Amino acid sequence: MITGRGPVHERRTNRVKLDLFDAELVSRPAGRLLVSVAAAAMVTLLCTPPVRRAFRYAVEPRLDRARKPVPTS
Repeated sequence: MITGRGPVHERRTNRVKLDLFDAELVSRPAGRLLVSVAAAAMVTLLCTPPVRRAFRYAVEPRLDRARKPVPTS
């Protein structure tokens, strides 16, 4: 059965092409250094106590519910 769509590679998509790796900023050494410093600052920010406390429920779940209480005699 022939449909009117054509080959798969001809279909149009609604994707947005950002071309982040073709940016002028990243193509120069100073831009690469800036991106590296920004990434290091982001990692440092994500390791701060308020952020760790905010996401502790997802990273370090409590296992109190999974364990049975130890009977004391």
